[in-house]
Amino acid sequence: MKFFFDENTSPKWVTIFDALDGAYNQSDHINKKFGPVVTDQIWISKLQSEGDWIIITGDIKMKTNPGVRIALRQSNITVFFLKPSWQHNRKLLEQTWRLIKLWPDIVDKASRHPCGAWFEAEPNRLQKIK
Repeated sequence: MKFFFDENTSPKWVTIFDALDGAYNQSDHINKKFGPVVTDQIWISKLQSEGDWIIITGDIKMKTNPGVRIALRQSNITVFFLKPSWQHNRKLLEQTWRLIKLWPDIVDKASRHPCGAWFEAEPNRLQKIK
């Protein structure tokens, strides 16, 4: 599987998850793949055309922004939305160890659910929302 981290996540996570899980899954970050200025609709469309991507985003508003929501639905890409509680008053180190702890569940759910599933991730659990 290929995991794509958007601009609302740390680029350091790509390095960490490639080191921990790179033999099984690969990761990329929006800054590395597309640069700093690209609209959500454009990168979602490009990921769709490449296939096999799973999005990890810290932008929970993507679910409610009409244009982005349509792009996500049409892309049929699985998305994990990190809820605001993920970052609220938490330093990067704490966010990272929480994501590492949840990673096996993320990989499991991404592999068992059909493409296009949406999940909300809180620091200690995942919930399917679509």
